Amino acid sequence: MGQVETSASKAASWEKVKLGEIAKLVTGKTPPTGNSSYFDGGIIWVNPSDFNSKYINESKRTLSQFAVQGKKCNLLPKGTILLSCIGDIGKVGILNNIGTSNQQITGLILHNKVIPEYLFYYLQNNRSQLENLANKAVVAILNNDRLRELDIILPPLPIQKRIAEILDAADALRRKNQELLKKYDDLAQAIFIDMFGDPVRNEKGWEVLRLCDVTLKITDGTHQSPKFQTSGIPFLFVSNIIDSAISYNTNTYISHEEYQILNKRTPIEVGNILMTTVGSYGNPAIIESADEFAFQRHIAFIKPNHEMINFRYLFGILNSDLVKIQIDQKVNGVAQKTLNLSDLKEIKIWYPPRDLQNKYARIQEHLLKMKMNYNTFISDDLFNSLIHKAFTGELVA
Repeated sequence: MGQVETSASKAASWEKVKLGEIAKLVTGKTPPTGNSSYFDGGIIWVNPSDFNSKYINESKRTLSQFAVQGKKCNLLPKGTILLSCIGDIGKVGILNNIGTSNQQITGLILHNKVIPEYLFYYLQNNRSQLENLANKAVVAILNNDRLRELDIILPPLPIQKRIAEILDAADALRRKNQELLKKYDDLAQAIFIDMFGDPVRNEKGWEVLRLCDVTLKITDGTHQSPKFQTSGIPFLFVSNIIDSAISYNTNTYISHEEYQILNKRTPIEVGNILMTTVGSYGNPAIIESADEFAFQRHIAFIKPNHEMINFRYLFGILNSDLVKIQIDQKVNGVAQKTLNLSDLKEIKIWYPPRDLQNKYARIQEHLLKMKMNYNTFISDDLFNSLIHKAFTGELVA
């Protein structure tokens, strides 16, 4: 009787290649902005803000044939994988028409050994590895030489196709889940406005304070490069703050000893708030559990003064248009928008009576429990776990 092939042995038998062996890397360009004839001609010109779905069909700005004829852009064929490599590292999409991109994005023109949908999910699953490959400058850059050396696990084409089909179906369910869960967030924000009024106009005349007035500490994650390992304490990146919640799904871990060192600087407690400050900036999330984790410097750590302010109300105001408008005005940088901690501390918030804050907090907590109990469709963490299983052989065993 032949031995049954396990998922682990199946994955071990898959080919392992470097990205540079299966793709031609093409860096995008930005034509001289002073020449208007290069722009608005209908040719897709992808910027990082255009990564809104797996397939990229359009862009906010376009280029003209003059840009092509003048070699001011690099045209890419349909099916090219687009990967952001400056600033917000690791955004990925598939170009669904002939198009091009700006210099923040590298196009991966694939060989016939790999299908775009498989590599799309593979890169999604390894985003933290891509972030680790980038340099540690103020504006993170992942250059093509390092990108070419990225290890890719490459099963036979029929298995690639099967993995992509399974993940496509799961992703469709996940997106439906996101749409429904967003309704809870919209409801929470509507209740916030009903209780406290329009936070921009402050028609109820609430007291105005700075964020630093109601917090004990505002800092960020570690500026050092931890020694990463394959298991241990999760190390989180900006990409782990999704839809105002923290996802602990990651491939990047640190030792418990290193966690204890980092946690001395920023002791993490339930009721603290994280906020992204670089790239996809201004997204807050409450720490709802006592799970141990560490996080990168592109995430701000906000420790409320619980004697002054209810942390759930603070989250509500941080998630309001009042704060979002201020943050948009304060961020700086071109390739990578950054919110400095000094500016974050000066953000103005409304300060209503504590009993009203507490009333909102009870409603917000109730809505949160409803969200957490809602599991009709697939969650982000479950979907990310499914992606991980796909590349260890478990999904097609």
